[in-house]
Amino acid sequence: MADSTSAPVLGEPLPVELMNTIWADRDGVHDALASDDGAAAWLGAVAGDRLPMGTAQGASATPQVAARFRELRDALRRLAAVATRDTRIRAASATTDFTEAVAAVNRASASAPSWAELAWAGNSAAEGAGGSSDADANGDTGDAGRSNDADANNGAGEAAGASTYGEAGDVASAGTSGGAGDAGSAGANNGDAGATFQVRSAGAGADAALAWIADQAVRLFAGPERSALRACQGPGCVLYFVRNHPRREWCSAGCGNRARVARHYQRHHAGR
Repeated sequence: MADSTSAPVLGEPLPVELMNTIWADRDGVHDALASDDGAAAWLGAVAGDRLPMGTAQGASATPQVAARFRELRDALRRLAAVATRDTRIRAASATTDFTEAVAAVNRASASAPSWAELAWAGNSAAEGAGGSSDADANGDTGDAGRSNDADANNGAGEAAGASTYGEAGDVASAGTSGGAGDAGSAGANNGDAGATFQVRSAGAGADAALAWIADQAVRLFAGPERSALRACQGPGCVLYFVRNHPRREWCSAGCGNRARVARHYQRHHAGR
């Protein structure tokens, strides 16, 4: 478990990590988001390069924010139970209505809209395509216009508290032209010098994190990864995981070990 949160952080997609803030041990089932401090600790544990740049780092979750994360978490667990045909009684979600679960995910996803913003430095595209004469005719005036427009757009986004992040959710830093999803990338580079994009959010802090995780959950449940989502069948486990290897059966090695011990005990002690 991460040092700053009681929840297991297993490297799963963030919607699944959020589902797994409900976890269990010998003492029973626990909720890592039960308190505002617990919600803030979990956000800190999964921040870094897994959330929009600056999002949730050092955030103090208010009662309202913590409640919204619990609402999204419970909705995701209800949808996961349907997707995986999960019958584990201990893992049952506090949200029982399927339609309400879908609505809760959509509300969270829409709470802080995001958009892609193109950044294209200089005249490299025109020169590469043999169109340098038009670009040269515009000269410095054209460059200055583009620069001013970009500065104005960026300033507007910053004034609104916008967060910036890469296509795959990795940290994005302006002016960097790495590949899509690379850590530190501003987005995608199409091979032409300087052509990049950034994904910006209208929200900031925990609000942006909530909307981004909900957006990723929509893609998880509506995409091919849904068929790889699993309910861990380890003894007493209530976690979910994405099966990223054909031989993977458990959420963690610990659950696998407990399952093997339980099977061994059953084989050797059944009927005694």
